[in-house]
Amino acid sequence: MLTEDGRHRIALAARMLILTIVMTSSGAQAGGAASSTSRAVLERQTQNLVRTYNRGDHRSIARFYAPDASIIELNSLGLFRVVATGRTNIANYYDASTAARWTIDTTDVKITGDQAVQLARLRTSDTKGELTFMFIWQRNAAGTWLIVSDIYKR
Repeated sequence: MLTEDGRHRIALAARMLILTIVMTSSGAQAGGAASSTSRAVLERQTQNLVRTYNRGDHRSIARFYAPDASIIELNSLGLFRVVATGRTNIANYYDASTAARWTIDTTDVKITGDQAVQLARLRTSDTKGELTFMFIWQRNAAGTWLIVSDIYKR
């Protein structure tokens, strides 16, 4: 059973997904130098996450997530399952991972203030193939971008 906070996070993720679809279909762009700078920071953060995973330091990936972040899997029917919530559970989730190496290609990033939505494809070097995913990022008070929702579909 989901907690109230869990339902809130999923509702937020759903709103951000709808926002992303609307922004993408309407051609809305996040403009200006601040957005370009933020996008570059998010790209570096994503590549740092990939490097951390690829060197086998799976438990350390949790530091890229907000303390109360969630990883959510969507199935082929569009139904979701919360896989892990909170840094400890996220660290355990990645620690149990068997994928050999990752490559991530970002397909789109939309930034609005201190929130961002990143759409991307993750390929693994083993037989698990490709995932489509969406990271919802939040910039904290220190200016660090952290993942608050990680939603993926195989």
